[in-house]
Amino acid sequence: MTGVDGAITQPVTGNHDLLPLENTGVQPLPSTTVASAPNLSSPASHAEASQVPSAIAHGARPPPSSTALSGHRPVNRLNLCGLSLHSDTILSIHRFLSTYIVHPYIEFEGKVGLICNKNSRLNLGVMGTTPLRSGYFETLPDVSLNFVPGVSEEQFQRLLRILTQWSNAEHVRYGIKYRHSVELDHFHEDRVRTSINEKTQQPLRHVKKSSLGHLDIHVPSSQYDIRFSANTEVPCDPSSSRCIRIRRKDRRSYAFAAWSLDLTEITTFVQVHEGVGVGRPTTTYEVELEIIDNHRIVDLFEKEQLDALIEICHAWLNNLYACSRLVDPNFRWPRSAAATVQSSNKRPRVQ
Repeated sequence: MTGVDGAITQPVTGNHDLLPLENTGVQPLPSTTVASAPNLSSPASHAEASQVPSAIAHGARPPPSSTALSGHRPVNRLNLCGLSLHSDTILSIHRFLSTYIVHPYIEFEGKVGLICNKNSRLNLGVMGTTPLRSGYFETLPDVSLNFVPGVSEEQFQRLLRILTQWSNAEHVRYGIKYRHSVELDHFHEDRVRTSINEKTQQPLRHVKKSSLGHLDIHVPSSQYDIRFSANTEVPCDPSSSRCIRIRRKDRRSYAFAAWSLDLTEITTFVQVHEGVGVGRPTTTYEVELEIIDNHRIVDLFEKEQLDALIEICHAWLNNLYACSRLVDPNFRWPRSAAATVQSSNKRPRVQ
């Protein structure tokens, strides 16, 4: 089976933390089927990852075991020594996780957007999904890379409709928890961010957010690229310094398995007078997939269950890749998938 970046991967049985890719038309990376809502806290879901030969550490998957949980399976004779190499993209995501998972208050998130060189999208002349080496392009003359998160308003609304229909049709199967929130973020001179409930005007949290690193993935076959970010959000006391920026976040979240898929309309005021945003704001529409089960990730690293971690990396990329395709109005749905995702027109339940 071919992954999004052209690597040949061997199907793996078991649970995968994926959007229902039979509903998206995007070929699943680690599996040809989609299981019911995975439970990462269950050790049984990663039984095949309990034995990790040294070849896995170098990016290779062993031949299927006849004692695997799924029963007897023949060795894949198409591959040399029965091995199927993981793609460099997936391994780069695994290395990214392993680098930052040790930090307290860590937060991992992936966003859909554009990798831009100056004022236009980066063009590397490649045909497949390509991870960028952190810091490399900053050393080149006449190169100024930045990641611009977000999609257009029309694409945002399209994806929101699709996710609403999916949530209604599959909320039991995938254990989806829908939440709609509107918060005001006040950014202070001392880097403290205070989040306020817009309806009650009560403060929800005070944190200092720091960026530790990021991994940019160029996806030339899609309208959008992907950025994985590692940040810390450390709780702190309320700030007494001046508020210099206000951001209104109208967010709809779909939590399932290890993920929270957040669609957020962000209105930003860069001028503040007496705690109120003034002037003309800017509005962006962001799509973000956050890991919400960091304890499970830590546990998998400590137990060296690398196959399970690779599955998570596959799913993280695959879900964001699916989102970047679903916003395209020219995306063609398979007939069976269209019937499933359009089976409900009710609004999602608020958990």
